[in-house]
Amino acid sequence: MSMPGFVFYFTCESCDAISDEYSVFVFPDIFRSEISLPAWSISHKCWCSVNADLDLDQRRAMESDREVLLAFAATLSSDNLTVGVPQFSSNGSVGFDVNVTPDPKCPKCGCKCRTIFGSPPRDVPHSIARISLAEFRIAPLSLIGLSVRSTMICRDLGLRTMGDIEDGRARFADHPSATESSVREIDEFLSRKPNGAG
Repeated sequence: MSMPGFVFYFTCESCDAISDEYSVFVFPDIFRSEISLPAWSISHKCWCSVNADLDLDQRRAMESDREVLLAFAATLSSDNLTVGVPQFSSNGSVGFDVNVTPDPKCPKCGCKCRTIFGSPPRDVPHSIARISLAEFRIAPLSLIGLSVRSTMICRDLGLRTMGDIEDGRARFADHPSATESSVREIDEFLSRKPNGAG
């Protein structure tokens, strides 16, 4: 049995890239010994997740000694992949904190990331419907909440605004990482373009 809602994500302080969501608990299921750890690869420019089925003794050792857990994550890390260990805590009546060791880095630009408790934004904010015609083409990507894959493709191609996406739609579709669903996502956002914008 896992704990729904107890998740976190990373967001880059420099380029606004957003990660997938990760469990705040390294052992998200209270009955099984499967470990789940966040990871990132600057060389491959992607967020990752490391999952492994451990035995009960390994789980007990890691739950009772954080140094054992950190050492385990370090053995999974390499020059191409960094495996992190989250630590979940309450900050009183305000909410919850999640700290990750080592400090998370953005896989796209290598800058520092913030760790945020909760699920990453995935839906198009309602505010895009209130954009004026003149503002549409300069609206930043952060306003429309693209998926991680689409965001990374846009960053790779240097597409930073809705106008860039509109002009670079063909380049986006031709990108090696583009999928049918990511192209469909872009087309959906472009279909929300106000009449007469551009």
